Amino acid sequence: MFILVFLILTTNLFAQSGQNDFTLRTITGSEDELANHGQAVVGGFDIDGDGLGEFIVFSRDSTGHIKYFEATADNNYVIRTKHNINDDEASMTTPSAVDFATVNRGLAFGNVDGDSDLEILVGYGKKTDGDTLEARRLRIYDVNTTTFAITEHPGSPITNTSSANGGGSNATINSKVASIQILGDTDLDGKPEFVVGTQAGNNNIRVMEWNGTDGWRRFDNHDFENGISFLQVGNVDDDSDLEIVCLSDGNPSNALGIFTISGDSVIADGTISGNPTVTSAGNNILTIGDLDQNGTNEIIFSLLSDDKIYIFENSGGTNYAMDSGSGIFTLADDPEALEVGDFDNDGFSEIFYSYKNLSGLEYLEFFGSTGSFTSSDFHSSVTVFDGLGNNDEVNDIVFIPASTSLLDGDSYPEIVMVTDPFNNGEEVYLIEFVPTFNGSNVTNTVSSSTVFSFNESTEEPSVDISFTGVSNSANIQIQSFTRGIQNLTGVSETNIGDYRWVISDAGLTFTNAEVRIDHSQFPSGVDGAGTVVIYHRATVGSGSFSALTTTTVGSEFRATVTSFGEFILASNDVSLPVELSSFEGKESEKGIELNWQTDSETNNLGFNVMRSEFADKGFEQVDSFVNNPELRGQGSTPFQTNYEWTDLEAEPNETYFYYLVDVDFNGIKESHNNKIVSVKTSSQNEIKNNFYLSQNYPNPFNPTTTINYKLQITNFENRELVIFNVLGEKIKAFKLSDSKGSVVWNGTDEFGNEVASGVYFYKISFKNFTKTKKMLFLK
Repeated sequence: MFILVFLILTTNLFAQSGQNDFTLRTITGSEDELANHGQAVVGGFDIDGDGLGEFIVFSRDSTGHIKYFEATADNNYVIRTKHNINDDEASMTTPSAVDFATVNRGLAFGNVDGDSDLEILVGYGKKTDGDTLEARRLRIYDVNTTTFAITEHPGSPITNTSSANGGGSNATINSKVASIQILGDTDLDGKPEFVVGTQAGNNNIRVMEWNGTDGWRRFDNHDFENGISFLQVGNVDDDSDLEIVCLSDGNPSNALGIFTISGDSVIADGTISGNPTVTSAGNNILTIGDLDQNGTNEIIFSLLSDDKIYIFENSGGTNYAMDSGSGIFTLADDPEALEVGDFDNDGFSEIFYSYKNLSGLEYLEFFGSTGSFTSSDFHSSVTVFDGLGNNDEVNDIVFIPASTSLLDGDSYPEIVMVTDPFNNGEEVYLIEFVPTFNGSNVTNTVSSSTVFSFNESTEEPSVDISFTGVSNSANIQIQSFTRGIQNLTGVSETNIGDYRWVISDAGLTFTNAEVRIDHSQFPSGVDGAGTVVIYHRATVGSGSFSALTTTTVGSEFRATVTSFGEFILASNDVSLPVELSSFEGKESEKGIELNWQTDSETNNLGFNVMRSEFADKGFEQVDSFVNNPELRGQGSTPFQTNYEWTDLEAEPNETYFYYLVDVDFNGIKESHNNKIVSVKTSSQNEIKNNFYLSQNYPNPFNPTTTINYKLQITNFENRELVIFNVLGEKIKAFKLSDSKGSVVWNGTDEFGNEVASGVYFYKISFKNFTKTKKMLFLK
């Protein structure tokens, strides 16, 4: 029997249809490794760069384990390494009883000391024999990006005393750790920061960073109510700063608190209208996400006191308001886990949640308009799974969408769940969304050389096969479904679709078979149909694909074969997320004004502006939607949108060239360098006309970068371009002897020694003119 499999090229075709589209994956491994109490999980990264994703689980079992998982193939996962925290506690003084159950979401992963390794941060408590909490811990572990080896960081642990084990100046943990989030380098000093939320005590929001030698310093802190139950970090007001969003653990108290991280300070934001009251301390949970997919994040949370799901968003400036009245939905019991994302990739986001006594997950799918979050804007709740294992309750979930490092390398998003297992159940589960066709098998008896139609319904693309040289009779059966092809050896195109058909021929003898697929029935259509290629290999699931001669006749893709096997459709065509209809530039009083218009936008997050002094080289990014709200896109809209941006750093008597880059919600960039505008500036004041310092190019760089300057003076004595590090230390100086030129830096100091990777600054000064710019050296 021969098998024919077809994969059809399309996207965003399915809305969630309930439990049947979700596949539950358990993690293979010994009971010793898995039958513990999963407390927290982080995931969606690929630190060794092998194309297979990883996730980390913290288990609050009797010994306290950190477990690092990696996918090995589709739906197969292994523990690469694990670390027993009790081994680290053995060297500590009393109290000796470890209480890992005090962890809420005290787990984070990222770079917090600026070196080449990544770090795992985990918080927990220690109790005396009398069950009184006397010590608090925040341990930090290095993870080798090649071997996954876990070793304790030299500045670990941070405790409730300032000097314990190199804890660093003023870096302490004053209560049980509720949440940990890594911020990045918010104060631009070359050292990343992280924030810790604790469940009681003063200064319960603590921002810390590496002191560069042996420990951690707390560079700012803030009080929120009587303690923190849950904390996350994200941009929820569309400015250039991050916000710390937290829920109170106090009773009674305001539920929601929002604080802006500005440089090295934590600042309380403005008013929060409709802020509910916490009346029960405990497992209050929140998440941040773009629920209506308009480019602005919403704050979504649930409280133990009333089990409701609330939605808040920015109402202007630093003020926030509740969109959902008294809450959009009430859970059946106390909240346990919460996440938001477009799990089925249908253009409509979902809120996934779990609650006490639900051994699984449920979700609400949003279908309303932008900024509308009432209960009527959501479909009825759907139970994904209930009755996991032995009624294991879900403690934490992480959503890994198709836009990130998928765990098993296929084309389907996953949710990783960690549970509190009963009766030796498992602690880690994965849910994978696998959309399926609604139709069943279609069978035709083929006994002559003619065209046979295999059309299950008007809702699905039809497949016709034209046979020649048929010499016997056999049943041809087609089963329609969707599932990613794991081995794409031999396929050079970048776009592989999701639809497939499995066709069995039961021993039919024929000379040729022309397979015809009607792409006019694809629910989302096909962009660039003329670029589609049908690939074929003899054995399903193994071997190398070969490209077939593919023609497009009307609305059909056609290819001829002499034997069946596995077939897929592939294409390099990508539909642009932004239709840029015009792009113009002109000089204004403030600088150079750019104006552009889009006819439509699809998942457009925003624009980056590229500039150069040359028409065909040297372009550098001078502004971005990340920092400038005026450059944020409209998400998805069929209507025209006008944009305006002004270059305030344009120098007189210069010609500048510009083009735009748009970025979609998946982080994919599309350069509109086929539409470049040029603008020549006129003469203005003398100082501006005489001095100019460009952004280095390339940036980041390795091994060299070029800095252009203009310094029109007659006496060049003591005129220098100076490079210095984040500590203000002079690294290298270049003597300037021309009125207009460039400096090339190769990443070395005055003695020819290569400097470390990181942020550096360069500066030019003369009389009233001083210009300093930042660059990044990467090894």
